[in-house]
Amino acid sequence: MIWLSLPLFIFIGSGTFVFGQSPAKNLPSSHPQLCEIETSPEIFLNKPFEVFADYNFGFEMVWLSNTVPCVPSHPVSITYKFDEEYKTRSEKSVLKRFNKLLRSRPSPNRIRGVYTIVIEPFEKANQMDRRFEYQIRILKIVKIESR
Repeated sequence: MIWLSLPLFIFIGSGTFVFGQSPAKNLPSSHPQLCEIETSPEIFLNKPFEVFADYNFGFEMVWLSNTVPCVPSHPVSITYKFDEEYKTRSEKSVLKRFNKLLRSRPSPNRIRGVYTIVIEPFEKANQMDRRFEYQIRILKIVKIESR
């Protein structure tokens, strides 16, 4: 199990804020926005659901971001928990394409697609651990958007 403890970095009041660059028409209406999740994670708690998002990666960093501009109204501290579960749940052809894109290092370093995620209470290392309130776990890579 790999842990990447990255908070969702939210910049409020900085003038412009863009998580992604696709127009809203590309967003499937049945998928919640990450802004909704970041604003009210308790609504989505322990319920698997799909999001249309960018899987961003860099040196020892991985996170999901919105594909359209948005700022959560009341952001909470959320981290990502990455384990190997998504590899067993994703279709082999989708996983193969995803891994190929990871190795090719596309520019920018993101893979747009539909991901099944779950919001969970943050697993604290001890009683004093108050770094995050929630964690997002990717359960499955559903679809990778064509480049």
